[in-house]
Amino acid sequence: MAREMSLKKIAAARGIPYPSPQGKILVDKAARTLTFYAGDGTPLKEYPIALGAHPVGNKLYEWDQRTPEGTYRVIEKIEKKRGLFRFAIQIDYPNPADRKRYQKALASGKIPKDRKGKYRDIG
Repeated sequence: MAREMSLKKIAAARGIPYPSPQGKILVDKAARTLTFYAGDGTPLKEYPIALGAHPVGNKLYEWDQRTPEGTYRVIEKIEKKRGLFRFAIQIDYPNPADRKRYQKALASGKIPKDRKGKYRDIG
């Protein structure tokens, strides 16, 4: 089986700096894909992704099994040697917009309590 070309090699082959300044990552929840884009908007590579059991809608609190929606910075790439999904991307969730949305939902009674009677955290 041929080894898949790395994102770094794809960028080099296209004459695009890596990591790409102002590059973007787009998660398409419906298609369950993650696409890396160069700063000029050129798509570089697409990956299949796993999402929570209820991916529709924005993440609001811990254990809601949703994936955050919005603009985030990548903090760290986490690689595993084995498994179906070999890497993960840690983002700077929650951001200020997420915290504001959480506080509004908390004030309006949309955040459930856990077994100990405490409100679920922003997660």
